[in-house]
Amino acid sequence: MQDIQTIGGLFTEESRRIVVTNICRVFNCNEEDNENLVPVQAGLTNVVLSFNLNGGKYVYRHPGLGSEILVERGRETIMQKIVEDAGIDTTLVTNGC
Repeated sequence: MQDIQTIGGLFTEESRRIVVTNICRVFNCNEEDNENLVPVQAGLTNVVLSFNLNGGKYVYRHPGLGSEILVERGRETIMQKIVEDAGIDTTLVTNGC
């Protein structure tokens, strides 16, 4: 795989391995089960990727360059829980890969 420049930073083969390992851990699947892992040009501080797995389509956010400076992850986790509990967004599969 070639390195791909995204808004959130450079997506390298090493980044891809980390992402696939996280996906397999969360979904209890094998690497070959993941299909079409491709960057989406939509993130400001994250590398945003889409992938298919077992008939479903998912989006994966991977911290990009400078995200630790711009985004307070603890606060983001709290807000994600609040919107999920309120029924506004129930699409989060996991947080903290």
